[in-house]
Amino acid sequence: MDENLTTKNYNEEDENNSRVFIFFERQYDIDNGINIILNFKKLKLNNEQNFLEIINLNKNNIIRDIIKIKKKLEVISNSINNHNNKKELNIQWELDLSFNYFKIISIDSILSILIEQNIINEKENIFYVNNLKTLNLRKNCLKKFPYICNYKLNNLTNLCLSHNDINDITTINNENNLLNNNCLTEKINYDNNKGVLNEIIPNLKNIYLQNNKIESFSFIKYLFNHHKEIININISFNKIKYLCHLPFLKSLKYLDISFNALLCCNIEDTEYKNITKELENSCKKENNDLYKNDSDFTSYHFLLTFKNYFPNLKNINTKNNHLYNLNTI
Repeated sequence: MDENLTTKNYNEEDENNSRVFIFFERQYDIDNGINIILNFKKLKLNNEQNFLEIINLNKNNIIRDIIKIKKKLEVISNSINNHNNKKELNIQWELDLSFNYFKIISIDSILSILIEQNIINEKENIFYVNNLKTLNLRKNCLKKFPYICNYKLNNLTNLCLSHNDINDITTINNENNLLNNNCLTEKINYDNNKGVLNEIIPNLKNIYLQNNKIESFSFIKYLFNHHKEIININISFNKIKYLCHLPFLKSLKYLDISFNALLCCNIEDTEYKNITKELENSCKKENNDLYKNDSDFTSYHFLLTFKNYFPNLKNINTKNNHLYNLNTI
């Protein structure tokens, strides 16, 4: 198939530009699955205005790549179809902003720019908001969790934020004012409060937060408490010290907290006291001396604590962490 474009809008400079903004890969774990990557990695981007400038500068090339991808998808679609058995491609896409210099980022602004420039669409086209599957912001300079509020990302399942400097949240209430620390603490302390992103990213499965500067689970609780679909969290290589403000995540199966600082339970925490009391009573009833051995008891208690908040947890990685009960320090 001839993929050379004859459209007058594309000049020789566009054609000779070696930068590829869009490419795709087959997904063999999904029937007729296609993952399309919208590629803005390694462009030295540091803010939304800079992103808009890059879009304006390269818009012809991006549109050219979209046309090429559409042609390839037509060929693939025709190859899997016949007159008696019509099949549709399952198309999802990834927004790759990795290896840039963002310190703070609004995903709302990024998506709005792409929509305004006719790169993506809110409803149709191969790129539309509701079939965004992966958001990749790894290896930037992010200090705060990305801000997402105005777009509901129903199919976003992978959130990649590893290798940044994240240690805080960009928190905004309904009046678009910054939440103060007292409001945030008050919200976190209510265990039944749902995470503020639960309805915005309802089908999120995987969160990658390794190699950041996170000091507690507080912001995960604030963002995702009682989320129904999250199954995997990697928060290794951070600075977590205390196991408090844990989110309740019923579906979580895999948790990596390896290579953090010093994991201590807060003995003043009501949930901690309840679990400790139940464990001690259980050991005494079974004539088990586990509760007399601080090291074994603490390790077992940590596992019970995690199972209390993550009832379907199957695998937890605590490598290179020291588990302590505050009574023993």
